Amino acid sequence: TPIDCRVNMPYVKAKIKTSDGAVEDRISDLPSNVISNILERLPLCEAIRTSSLSKQWRMHWVSMSELVFDNKFFADAYQSRPQDMSSVEMLIGKILLHHH
Repeated sequence: TPIDCRVNMPYVKAKIKTSDGAVEDRISDLPSNVISNILERLPLCEAIRTSSLSKQWRMHWVSMSELVFDNKFFADAYQSRPQDMSSVEMLIGKILLHHH
């Protein structure tokens, strides 16, 4: 089951057109250690949402060395699930089950 950590986010294109008209996907070409470094600097929900960027990023967050359930996490979780503590508890459970 995918983890639903949605928050209103602007859409950012990961692919750009080069001068010769070819499409270049810069995000998918990043080395694994760079992806890990980026994820470690993001709030947890944002790190989880990076799974949708490309196949290389999918589920990369599960190997993060630290999961931080801070005020930012709960603010994001409640924004997508207003007044529903049980679904936030289920979200935390899913995150912990997926994490290595």
